[in-house]
Formats: sequence, structure tokens, C-alpha cells
Amino acid sequence: MRKTNGFTSLALAVLLLVHVVHNLTRLGAGITFEALQSLFPALAWMCVVLSILHIGLSGGTSTTMLNDVERPPSPRKKRHLVLKWATGIALALSAGLHIGHAMGFVAHGSATFFWGSLLATLVFLGMHMYTGARSLLKDIGLPTPWKTAVRVVVVVCTFAACVALYTIAT
Repeated sequence: MRKTNGFTSLALAVLLLVHVVHNLTRLGAGITFEALQSLFPALAWMCVVLSILHIGLSGGTSTTMLNDVERPPSPRKKRHLVLKWATGIALALSAGLHIGHAMGFVAHGSATFFWGSLLATLVFLGMHMYTGARSLLKDIGLPTPWKTAVRVVVVVCTFAACVALYTIAT
């Protein structure tokens, strides 16, 4: 189940990266990738499906870990699990708001609220990916010492996306 969740998370991260880059270039520079434009609704729904799958698999792996009598989790591991779930819940709520805006279900009322909700989604995504870096590497069979490099990439990409979004919004 962990390996499935790891590869689901990796696929989701790649699709979200495509989503962010496509929209930042479209909104910021007016550049539209025609090949992606027609696929974009399908890519967005794939992100939703993978997110739901990731949440379900994460619930399963968390339950398995917490109920392990042979190797019970340490208090440190339990705190880390709480942090992953906290960042995941924050991300899910802000992403839900973002999806609601995109689908026209949530009226944003003001441009500040709309751009702020996108910025929050990017920040929560970065936090969640930063927190889960070691778990992801372990789950997909890559060396866990790469955790620092993955975290640096996540922080740099999150910062760059937030600056780009802020620049577009103002």
C-alpha cells in the first residue's frame, strides 16, 4: 500500500507541477501550450482523482502504522504523522476552494480573496511536499538521504511559484 501511495504521490506531484507551470505562463505571459490546453480539463480531473486516492491510501498506511504491534511508532514518528495530516488537510481545504472557484461553485467576491486562496494553496502544497519528502523517497525506493535535496527543490519551486503568482496578481 505504501509503494502504491508513493507512486500515486509522485504522479500527483508531476501533474500539479504541469498545472502550476501551465497556468502561471498562461496568466503571466499569455503563453498557452495548445497541446495542453485541450488536455487541461482531463489533467485537472486526474489531479482530483489522484488526490482522493492519495488521501485514502494515506489513511490506510497511517492506520497500519498506528496499529503495528510488532514495531509500534515512536512518539516522534507520531508527531510527524500529525504534521503530514495537518498540512494535508490544510492543502485539501485550500485546493477545494481553488477547485470551487474554477468550477464556478464558490464566488470569490474580490480579486484579493481569489489570488490569496491560490497563494495559500501553493504554500500548503509546498509545506505538505516538504513534510512528506522522506516518506515519498522511501515509498518509491529511492535513497532517503536525498531528502534534503528534494526539500530544497520543493522550497525553491514553491517560492518561485508564489513570487510569480504575486507578480501576476499585482
